[in-house]
Formats: sequence, C-alpha cells, structure tokens
Amino acid sequence: MRGFRRGLHRRSLYHRSLHLPPSPDAAHAQLLALHESGDANAAARFLREKTAAGSIFPGFLSSVVIDRACKSGDLRGALLILATMLHSGTPPPNQHAFASLIDALSKSTRLADAARALELMRDAGIHPDVVTFTVMIRGFCKNRMMERAWEIFQEMIKSNRCQPDCFLYGVLIDGYCKELRMDRALELLREMRVERRIQPDVVIYNSIVDGLCRSNRFLEAWKFLDETMVLQGCSPTVVTYTSLIRGACKAKKMKLAVRIWNAMLERKIQPTIVSYSVIIDGLSKAGRVYDAYRVVREMETLGCELNVVIYTTLIDGLCKSGFLDDAYALYRIMKRSGAFPNQRTYATLIDTFCRNDRTETALGLFDHIRDYCPLDVAMYTAVVSGLCRERRLDDARALFREMRLAGVSADTHAYNVLLHGAFRSERPEEAFRILEELGDDPGCVANLLTYNTVIAGCCLESGMVLFYEMRQRGIAPDFATYSALIDRLLGSGEIGRAFDLCEEMLASGLSPPSGVLGRVVARLCWSRRGDLAAKVIEMAMAVDDTASFSLPWDDEDGAAQDEDSQGEELGSIKDGATQEEPVP
Repeated sequence: MRGFRRGLHRRSLYHRSLHLPPSPDAAHAQLLALHESGDANAAARFLREKTAAGSIFPGFLSSVVIDRACKSGDLRGALLILATMLHSGTPPPNQHAFASLIDALSKSTRLADAARALELMRDAGIHPDVVTFTVMIRGFCKNRMMERAWEIFQEMIKSNRCQPDCFLYGVLIDGYCKELRMDRALELLREMRVERRIQPDVVIYNSIVDGLCRSNRFLEAWKFLDETMVLQGCSPTVVTYTSLIRGACKAKKMKLAVRIWNAMLERKIQPTIVSYSVIIDGLSKAGRVYDAYRVVREMETLGCELNVVIYTTLIDGLCKSGFLDDAYALYRIMKRSGAFPNQRTYATLIDTFCRNDRTETALGLFDHIRDYCPLDVAMYTAVVSGLCRERRLDDARALFREMRLAGVSADTHAYNVLLHGAFRSERPEEAFRILEELGDDPGCVANLLTYNTVIAGCCLESGMVLFYEMRQRGIAPDFATYSALIDRLLGSGEIGRAFDLCEEMLASGLSPPSGVLGRVVARLCWSRRGDLAAKVIEMAMAVDDTASFSLPWDDEDGAAQDEDSQGEELGSIKDGATQEEPVP
C-alpha cells in the first residue's frame, strides 16, 4: 500500500509540474524534486517536455542530477537523463558528470556502456581530462582487460590534450602486475621514470614487488627492493615487506622469510593482521608450528586480536604436521574466544580426520555444523572418503544421497571417491551402478581418474571395453591405464595382447614404470620370444634413453638394497639437518 501511495505521489508531481508556469527556478526545482522522488522516467519526461515548451535547463543542473543518480546507484536513471539531454537540445552534461557516469558504469562492469559514454562525451565537444581517462582505464584494468586499457591509454597520448600522471601509470602498472605480465609492468615503470621524468610513488613500487613475488620471481623482487626502490629514496612499507615475506614463503625460502620479518621489525614497522597471517601460514606449511605459535604469542603480547584466519591457518598447519589432537584442542579454544570457525576451518578438520582414519570424529563435527555452516560438495566428499576408507560403503552411499537431497550438486571427484570405495569394499557390481549414475548426472563427466579406477578394479574384458570407450570419448590413457591392463593380460597368460598394448603405449610416447616393462620383457623371454623382448627394450630406450628395467627375479635383492640405501639417506638427512633461524 505504501508503494502504491508513493507511486501516486510521483505521478501527481509530474502532472502538476506540466501546468506550472515556465519559471526557470521553479522548473529547476521540480526537476530535482522528481529525481529525488526516485522516478527517473518522470524526471526524463519532464525534462523533455519542458525543453520542448521553451524552458532552458543549464548543463550544470542536469549534470547534478546525473551525478546524484550515479552516486545512488541509479545507473538506468542517469543514462535516461543523459539520453534526454542529448536529444532535446539541452546543454550537455559537464565533464564531472560524464566522469561520474563512466566511473559508475565501470564499477558495475558495464564497460561497453562506459566506452559508449566516453564517445558521447567527445561527440558533445567535451574533451576528457586525465581524470576521466584514468577512470575508464581503471575499469578495464580491474576487469582484466589490459589490451583495451592500453588502447584507451594510447588514445589519450595521441590526443595531445592531457598527459598521464603518476596515479594513471600506477593504475596501468598494477593492472599488468595483477595479470603477472611483469615485463610489461617494468617497461612502463622505466618509461615513466626515464622518458616522462615522473617519480613513482610507494604504491607503484609495492605493485611491482608483489607482482614479481606472485610470478615466482622472488629473488628479482628482493633485488628490485635493494637496487631500485631504496636507491630512489622510497622507503619500503609494511605492504612491501608483506609481499616479500609471502614470496619467500611461496618459494619455500623460510630462512629468508624470517630474515625479512626481522628486518621489518628492526625498522620499527608494525606488522598488520595480514602480515601476521602470511608469516604464520608460511611457518605452519613448512612444519615449523612451534615458531608459528611464537608469532601468535607475540601478537597477543602486542594486543592484536586473533581472528578466524589466524586460527584456521594454525589449525591447518597442525593438521599437516600430524598434530590432530592439538588441532582439535585449538579449534575448541577458538570457539571459546569468540572467533567463530568458518567453512574452511571445518573443511580442514573434517578432511584431516577422515584421511587419518578418525571418521567418527569427523562425523561428529559434520553433524555439529549442519544447522549453521553451509555444507559444500568438498565437505560431503571428505566424509564419504573417510567412510569408504573404512569399507562402510552403504553409509557412504547414504550420505551421498543425503547430499543430493540437500540440493548440493555432486562433482566428478565425489563419484570417483565412491567408485574407489566400492572396489575397496570388493563390490564391483555397486561400482558399475555408481558409474551409471555418473553418466546420468548432467553436471558430471567421467574423466581419466574415473576410467583408471574402474579399469584397475574390474575384470579384464570389462576393462578392455572401458579402455576403447574412453578413447572414443577423447580421453587419452596414461601409463596407469596401460599398466593395469598389461598386468591383467600377463596374469591371464595373454602375452601377445600384452605385447601389443605395450607397443601401443610406447608408440604414444608414454614411459611407464620400470616394473611394468620388466614384467613384459620377462614374460616374453620365458615364452621364448626374445625378439619381441628386444623390440620392447628398443622402443622403451627410444622414448627415454635412461629407461631401466626391474626384472621380477631381481625384486628380492633389489628391495633389500633399496631398504639399506633408504636408511643411509634418512640418516644422512638427519645428521645434516640444521636449525633454521628462529622467529623473534
């Protein structure tokens, strides 16, 4: 009812306005009032009809209306007013209004409309300034359309009406860094410094450092900091150091990551919650959970509140290091502290417990979060996998059906887990029923792992049928596919078919494990087919000249030798281990 009354009010405003005298001030006020009422159509009609009746609306007034519409998110209204102005003879909007419109359209990812607005601006005789070009270019950069952004930049340069400034170069450089096109970003940096004599600011340098780190060019980023950024008199900030620490962690250079952390603290630069998250995550993934805890204690000493990201990072590190009970204890502490676990927290715990044969604990967590945490296919699949590991296929199937009834779509990985569980439980008939269900599911397609799982678990003839089917569907077999079938053929005494399949595998360029080739060669030799054995060896060497053959009669001695060498290797690693530099 309230909406109906509001509509009547807007309509009465519009109809009354048509019978008012053409006083400029009154007409201007009525236009603003119609816009403020939220009815862009009425405002556009009023503007069109009053203009036809002789009223004159200055460009700045319509520009105000367009600007207000953009800031309130009413892009349709802004475009309607613009079209009315351009077709009614009213003076066009000013540069600020066009810039507001282009910015709003760009932020709404309506980049084609933004480009059209830029054209209309030029057609109206208004030359875009560097701010307008920057707004346009930033929209394309944020939407990863760097080629179009570069075209607009080149148009601006060729117009000779405005020159790029530091901020515009920063937008372009950051766009290229986000796309990891670092050579292009560095070229632009050189252009602005050398050719245009524009001094980059710390934001631009930070973009370069971060881009190099994300491009796995960490050492180059470290060198850039020392030889370019600092030499140009630009002091690194917490953002710079955080990017470097993240890059060092990604490159698995934890000693260097810790040194950078210490250097940041020595410069009296206070870490942010993001900085803490990065170093804690790096230490946890490197298995240095104790050092990660030391950083957490430092945070608490400084009065920093631990958030869900920090807790989840620590829990993930504990899980990966095998400290499951400690991870679960930290989860309970997290809940008591008021930092509510999120989907990633639960997914980490559930997946880890299932992988470590503690499915009941995982099920307890799973049941606990049903009512208030959205469950996705990854969580369901983790529990299904745990049940399959314990050969509880019926329970796994029941949970899978529950997932479908809950509206969560299955993926191919979930079906593959069920297939593996069916063969693990020695229920091949159930596996083929699952395979049929996968084929009937419109959102899933059997992949290489699907076929390999079934071929490895089913009988020889069914495996050969699936082998030809997968190739008809355009799925190329890998060495696991061939190995499973060759072993089955050898076990059935079908030496000729095994040789044919081995020949086909080698002709496709695949280099299988030495044990498979060794078994084929041995069977051929026992069958007095030394010529074929020699051919297998010749083809294998053509594919990989370092190929070796583990023959069955060497397995016992080879295994003992492997055990001895493994013991020596482990011992040497243990003796040669060095303590990494501790975190302060």
